[in-house]
Amino acid sequence: MDNFDLKKASLLSDKVFGLHEIQGVNRRDLPAPKDKFYIATIQAFITGVVCIIPLTFFLQANDYWMYKFRDASKPTYDANEKTDLQTQFASINTVVTSVMSVIAGTCTVLFAHRIEMRLRFLLSTGLMCVLFVLFTILVKVDTDSWQSLFFGVALIVMGAIAAISAFFGMSANGYFSRFPPFYMIVNLFGGACGGLFGSSLQIICLSVSDDSIVVALIYFSCGTCIIFLSVILSFAMKYSPVVQFYWFEAKETQERKKYTLKDYAIGVKKCWVLLMMIVITFTTMSLTHPNLSNLVVSESYTGKGLSPWGDKYFVVTGTFLLYDFFQVTGRFISRPRITKENKWWYLLVVTIRALVITPLFLFCNARPRTLTVWFPHDYQYMIMMVVFSFSLAVMIGDNILSIPNFAEDKAEAVYTVFPGLMTAFGAVLSPLNPLYIKILKSQ
Repeated sequence: MDNFDLKKASLLSDKVFGLHEIQGVNRRDLPAPKDKFYIATIQAFITGVVCIIPLTFFLQANDYWMYKFRDASKPTYDANEKTDLQTQFASINTVVTSVMSVIAGTCTVLFAHRIEMRLRFLLSTGLMCVLFVLFTILVKVDTDSWQSLFFGVALIVMGAIAAISAFFGMSANGYFSRFPPFYMIVNLFGGACGGLFGSSLQIICLSVSDDSIVVALIYFSCGTCIIFLSVILSFAMKYSPVVQFYWFEAKETQERKKYTLKDYAIGVKKCWVLLMMIVITFTTMSLTHPNLSNLVVSESYTGKGLSPWGDKYFVVTGTFLLYDFFQVTGRFISRPRITKENKWWYLLVVTIRALVITPLFLFCNARPRTLTVWFPHDYQYMIMMVVFSFSLAVMIGDNILSIPNFAEDKAEAVYTVFPGLMTAFGAVLSPLNPLYIKILKSQ
């Protein structure tokens, strides 16, 4: 039964004729096929990477944004004396991308079921690839004379990518909910590695050149290649026996029940404690990283290139790479640990973490500021970042994997709608991000 006779129905359709059409055979009674060419596993991983790229990849190009939004009368920027555009870019970007994600998420819940899964993947990855190419082209354009307009253009493009990513991510969650837990874990692991990929790539690019434009051109070109790989995998998923075993739309999707708003409401009601935990966790993440953390300056910063660590590598290494590495570590050990019996203990831990760890970052060496610095040393900030990132990854991973423990037969519906609800809360709370930054100058 390992060999599936799969025949192509059309280029964009999910319809494939194979094992499930054997008369009198219940597909679920058959042994699962082997993922011979690891198409399903690779797709789960790359999908996780692509879902996270719009949230992290652009902001990890910190050197590029600092250069683009610097005082245009100067050839370089001073991390201690940032302009308003430099200071507010990350926080305003969060507001824009959150709002766009909510709009896209709402449309996904209401209308996405009318589009075949494979076509959803192709449309979303294809459009993201086009926008990445556009963004890469803009790198070579001199924007010093129209910084404010470029600020707006960048936010519009990133907002569009965030909307497409929300559509793609919510579709992917519903898609992988039908697979064994291994594939959901691989997907989460890919999401964590998406950030690690971006920060590692940024370090490599910075080591290649001291020119911010050259660094950005290499960086965004590599990101475009990853998105293009996802487009290829969206085509290839049709020919994976594993994909066809766990998800096909030849007959089963047409016959299966479509989820209604009532089904979504019932599923969310069953998981409301998990939703509360994720809202608390995502709020602390939004306020802290990269909203505030990208403004932290090394104690060895000179502004003259005399310290490679302080002037060049600190932000991308001490902030982004460290955060992303422990995101991977935390996701790797995530398990469906939250049950109906221990849910209140988990909620207590999540709340204590939010109240204790998050405010401490205000007292690191983020610039510009008038607020007193309590933790001036790089190692102090980096220890806090490790604890923050690792605990965040474990809590998010445990929450997502524990959904079937609460939602039961509504798990697929919850997996589809949960990202939209989280994004909606993020959009409502995102205006707090610019205000949170202003606390640095409150003294």
